[in-house]
Amino acid sequence: MIRTGRTTEGQTAAPHVAFGTTQYLLAWTDAAHHGQPQGNAVYAQFVTPAGTLVGAAFPISAAMGDQDANGVAYDGA
Repeated sequence: MIRTGRTTEGQTAAPHVAFGTTQYLLAWTDAAHHGQPQGNAVYAQFVTPAGTLVGAAFPISAAMGDQDANGVAYDGA
């Protein structure tokens, strides 16, 4: 299990991961709202092969309403 530190347990779902040339890109659906009045958002974070988080989690889609049909592809760039 990789904890991103972005939300509390139980508020994330649908993790997806892709590998680039040197690290992974992990994306998930996040129900913690993060300033939105409602709905889910999709966040991502880079992770090393050893499981170390790189940088901070960042929004992929945080539009109003539910953003929960995530998927991820990463070419390492």
